[in-house]
Amino acid sequence: MNIKQKQILDAAFALFYSRGFHAVGINEIIKAANVAKKTLYNHFQSKDELIIATLTQHHEQIMQQLQARLKFAVPGKDSLLIVFETLDAWIQGEQTELPDFNGCYFTQAISEFSTINPDIASLCLNHKKAFQAIFTEQVNDFETNPEKQKLLIDLLILLHEGALTNSHVLGQKNSAQQAMRYIENLLRFKR
Repeated sequence: MNIKQKQILDAAFALFYSRGFHAVGINEIIKAANVAKKTLYNHFQSKDELIIATLTQHHEQIMQQLQARLKFAVPGKDSLLIVFETLDAWIQGEQTELPDFNGCYFTQAISEFSTINPDIASLCLNHKKAFQAIFTEQVNDFETNPEKQKLLIDLLILLHEGALTNSHVLGQKNSAQQAMRYIENLLRFKR
């Protein structure tokens, strides 16, 4: 990626993440990125293509941060907590490699595009499925009963999504910490 393309992506992401996708116009992105309109369109043929690029980049950033932490975790139960510790660090502003927390970018995108752009909706769904895959791998390391596996995975997804939403919408900055306590208690009493 060249410097101009990075400038455009960074400016677009910052504007979209803080204000929403439909509320931001191309001219605002051009101004924030300090590029010419022709430069923007040389790199991105449309606003939707730019949105897809920001979603892809943000997904990769989140997964890189998470994988960097998971590679040092003990597989199984401890790894589950790492996912929530990573989320908590982001919410608390301790995850400097990611932008300041402002809710889930993918939930925001799918709420604006679920019925009008299947490519954007698909990217958002794939991001959520990536977390499901991580939880599945971690749960399968210690739970062999398929019914219990599914129950735990579904619960972890709900706790993760709930922590994201409560932190952003309700301002409960300790939501990921609460989720970790629930997980620790659940696993302590798991049969």
